[in-house]
Amino acid sequence: TVTPGNGVYLTSRVESATASYSYTGIRKWNFNINGGYNTLTSVGQGIQPYSLYSGGSAITYGLSRSFHVIARYDARHQAIDFAGYRRTSYRATLGLAYSPGDKPLALR
Repeated sequence: TVTPGNGVYLTSRVESATASYSYTGIRKWNFNINGGYNTLTSVGQGIQPYSLYSGGSAITYGLSRSFHVIARYDARHQAIDFAGYRRTSYRATLGLAYSPGDKPLALR
């Protein structure tokens, strides 16, 4: 698609894709894995393309009907060809979630 821009890339062509899979078939446990990419190519500015690749996974464990422990790990790689800028970052999180109701907590 063509977008109006993000402040640096004024008018740009965007390509993106994402995929995600969640599994809740084991009692009290929920598993998720996801990934995707985005690229911005400027239209008429002459700026080099920007790309972002990301992926992650998460698990939850139900402590009770409404409370869950969540653990998540994500990685992300950004690149701008012009400046040789390449940066990979990682994030790990651990938390407690409240989700009332009959359905299990779903991850995305």
